[in-house]
Amino acid sequence: MKKVLLGLLLMLTPFLCSSQEEIIVSGGTQVDIQNAINSFNTSNNGYGTISIKGDVLIQQNLDVPSKVTLNFYTGNKLIVSDSTSVNIKGNIIATTNQIFETSELDHKIRIHNQKVYPEWFGECSYQNSTVNYNDDITIQKAINSLIGGGELLLKGNEYLITSPININTPSIKIKGKGTYSAGSTVANDLVATNSSVSSIFNISIYGIIISDINFTKEIKTNKGINAKGKALNFVRSDGTKDIDAAVSNCRFTHFKYCIYAEGANLKVTDNFFGASYIGVFVKEAQFDPENQELPSIDLNSQTRGYIIDRNRFHSMGGYSKDTSLNGSACIKIRHSGYIYKRSENGVIGDLPSFEKFRGIGYYNHISNNYADDCKTFFEGNIDRTKVEGNSIFGSGGTAIKGFGGVYGSISNNLIDGSFTGNPNRLYYFSDANSDEFPSGHGIHIDYAHFTTIHNNQILNKRFHGIYIEHSKNSSIQSNTIMNFNRHRYISSGTQEQDSAVYDGIHILKIQDDNPITNDKYNIQNIISNNIISITHNKVEARYAIYAGDGDDYNFIKNNFIVSERLMGTGGPIKIE
Repeated sequence: MKKVLLGLLLMLTPFLCSSQEEIIVSGGTQVDIQNAINSFNTSNNGYGTISIKGDVLIQQNLDVPSKVTLNFYTGNKLIVSDSTSVNIKGNIIATTNQIFETSELDHKIRIHNQKVYPEWFGECSYQNSTVNYNDDITIQKAINSLIGGGELLLKGNEYLITSPININTPSIKIKGKGTYSAGSTVANDLVATNSSVSSIFNISIYGIIISDINFTKEIKTNKGINAKGKALNFVRSDGTKDIDAAVSNCRFTHFKYCIYAEGANLKVTDNFFGASYIGVFVKEAQFDPENQELPSIDLNSQTRGYIIDRNRFHSMGGYSKDTSLNGSACIKIRHSGYIYKRSENGVIGDLPSFEKFRGIGYYNHISNNYADDCKTFFEGNIDRTKVEGNSIFGSGGTAIKGFGGVYGSISNNLIDGSFTGNPNRLYYFSDANSDEFPSGHGIHIDYAHFTTIHNNQILNKRFHGIYIEHSKNSSIQSNTIMNFNRHRYISSGTQEQDSAVYDGIHILKIQDDNPITNDKYNIQNIISNNIISITHNKVEARYAIYAGDGDDYNFIKNNFIVSERLMGTGGPIKIE
């Protein structure tokens, strides 16, 4: 029995020695905290709790070891002098009230292994409505206290942002409370208070994870008209470095660019984007080897690894023809210095040879997103990129624009250009002129070779269902294309009839008709097993399929076409 009792005593000894000891500090200086730490080291194997019940002035560097807990009683804090280092590795017990006071934005307070709140660095606007606070200051101080692996928690209803917040500590998390905010309801919002706020977060380092936050602006917009600024600005100082970041379960409204990114590897999932000019803009890494006047871009800079999945986009440009919305899109991967000068009907304008440009962007996935009341869902380079499984309703312009790249896949998308449930109305109003109605193609590709366009449903588009320019060796199969060349409005009496000028599948004529050269470009495109028809009895179109550069290899075959209401001469298929 004695041996058993002795064994139990030996087992309990380490726990008894490491039990918590409390020392109360009712004000003073860092000397009082250091004395408490020294006491724990002497009597309790380093373990202990320091209860802060008065303001403590820190004028010399202070290290709080991992075995020491700081317990802040409400209203008491550490007042840290300029250039003084405070390194806290132990646990902090505190409410969401101020516990650190420092006049420095770029201070030397570092908090390890602990979730941090901006309220720890000062009172925030939602806590005191009688004072106009700049919450970006407290948030910036809190972020600057984090080390790699740290986490900032935003638990307030509203934070007012007057200046961009910079993030240059790698591998940290910024997380809200995941409360949905809509209309006039304020719930966990980061609000840019004026149009001069260029962005809410400037992110210049890798490994940042942002989730469960509502980003919005005090100045509201309709469909993104004249929107300003960015919510998230991912721009590495070294353009060849990866972003390696993720954004999830956030809400973005009223920005010009909700997410702006340069670099590689960004995951954007389960977010809401609304009333903005562009949801996700990725600046494509490009260079022109023949034009030395363009800025030199490092060849190692790449635009790849963007996974944009399960997001909802709403009211992004929509049917509005406001000129500030030209180029509006849910997702865009484009070189920001390059303007694509082509009108939607294929009229070629002045532009440099696109083939001079080499796009360094590939392996991007845009999938399973839902978009409604948007102008364009996707525009950009489709080099080895998937645009698949998206539902695109009420697209006021061309739904998908694939410009540049090889081996892209545009498949299994549902595209409906109608803005109403009324089969006779493409748009809500009947008294607007044609320029004010929605327009565009279903899918438009240009300089995109070896593209797979399969299993898409394309309905009610004003222009072509699928439009191919400067692209060859592509597979266009098993698509359902209905009610293209769609009238904007069909009245019960006199019809507002659109001319039958658009086709279900239109391959632009590029050949020069010179019998000596007979140059062709849009060739060797397989077009088979597509279903093409005009089911609306008051809609007419031109051809089901138009192949401007011919079909020298007999690749156009085995399509199911209902020729009724197709008005092109010579039958439903025209091969030049």
